[in-house]
Formats: sequence, structure tokens, C-alpha cells
Amino acid sequence: MHSASTQRRLFFHIPKCAGSTVYKHLELHLGRNRLDRIIGRKPSILLHTVFHSAHLHKMLPDARKARLVYGHFDWATYNKMLPRAGDYMFTFLREPVDRLRSSYNFFCSPQGWKWINLPGCPDDYTFVDYLKSDDKSTHWQTDNVMVRTFSGGHDQVYQSDDEWMEALEIAKTNIDRMSFIGFHHNFKSDFDELCKRIAIPPHQGAPENITSEKRLKGEIEMTPLLVKRTKWDQLLYSHALESVA
Repeated sequence: MHSASTQRRLFFHIPKCAGSTVYKHLELHLGRNRLDRIIGRKPSILLHTVFHSAHLHKMLPDARKARLVYGHFDWATYNKMLPRAGDYMFTFLREPVDRLRSSYNFFCSPQGWKWINLPGCPDDYTFVDYLKSDDKSTHWQTDNVMVRTFSGGHDQVYQSDDEWMEALEIAKTNIDRMSFIGFHHNFKSDFDELCKRIAIPPHQGAPENITSEKRLKGEIEMTPLLVKRTKWDQLLYSHALESVA
């Protein structure tokens, strides 16, 4: 049995699901104590499977010892952290089309664009261009990112519906292993409940919104491409909603 002070907490941060608000609050209350400073331990670590791919192997030892691991990491990366029976794993999810809308807004912002490897500037890319891109820096965030996160790897390529269905079933199994699942549409009460469960003060205020410019306003057309990019995430999202009902 792991105590609250030694239990490792892992936040699977799906992009554009209020994750920045979550991890900043957790960092504030799970920060470095005197023993951490003496022994040089990192109590928390930010870990991105794609963005940190070049030196991920150097970060894994710290992730295995940390009390809090957060970031855009996938299940394959979690397995490399040497899973423990006492791990407290949690995530926040968002309706997939709404998440993609927010993801494109972030893509068009200065902070979002710095992570992108595409030529030109954000003004060169419409929402459809964003969805069509197969560049590694964008594709993993646009093509059923929730299923990719919980089924294996962000860089996984699925060629058929049968492969996607298999990935979906794996993702459902791993989602069911979460200690806690919160939802963007119910963020305040869900985040308060998470804080209560991990014994830290509740968060004050609304989720942060670091994207000031709103490129997409109102309803968006459900094109075949948009349906394709969210089809499997919709099924996983529905499963998660039912599992906590």
C-alpha cells in the first residue's frame, strides 16, 4: 500500500482538455520539499512523448522516481516508466469535435505554433488544412488523439477499421484502469473532486485559456474528414462517460 506522500501520480494530459490548469495547480501543491532539495530529486516531471522524443530515454529515470508525472505522454511511454500497482493515474477528456476546434485555435497562436514543424505561418492553414496534415507535429493531435494516447503510441499508424477497432478496445481497457477521469464540460466540480482525492487544496477560478484569438466561431461543418478524425475518439469518449455515470 502506498501512502499519499509516496504514491506516484500520473496525469495523462490530452491536448486542449484544461490540462495546463490541472498540472500548474498540482505543481504548486506537490512541489519540492527539503528532502528533495537535499538529495537532488525531481518530485515532478513534464514528459511529452512526441516533443521530447529525441531525449526521452534520458528523462525516463526521473519519471520512474517522481511523485508527479504529467504531459502529453502515451501508454507506450507509461510502460517505459515501469508501472506500479499503486500508481494513481488520471486524465481529463473533452468532446472530440470541441477539442479539435480548440486544438486548431491553439495551433494558430504563437505558443502553439512554436511546437509545429510546418512551413510558413498559421495564417497559411485553414482548419481543413490542419486536419489534413500528416506532419508528425500535428497529426498525432488531430487524428483520434484519445485512442492513440491510451492504446499504445502517438505515432501508431492504423490502416483499417479493424486495426482502429482493436486500438479502441485496448484504449477502453486502459481508460478503465484510470484512478480518476474528469471532463472538460464539468471541469470545476471534477477538478475539485480530484484535488480532494489526492489531498490538496481545491483550485480557485476557471480553467486557463491561453489562446486569445478565436479562429473558429459558431458551428463547424461535420465534413467526412472531421468525422474520420474523431470517429474512434467519440466511441472512447462515450465509453468514459458511461464508466463514470
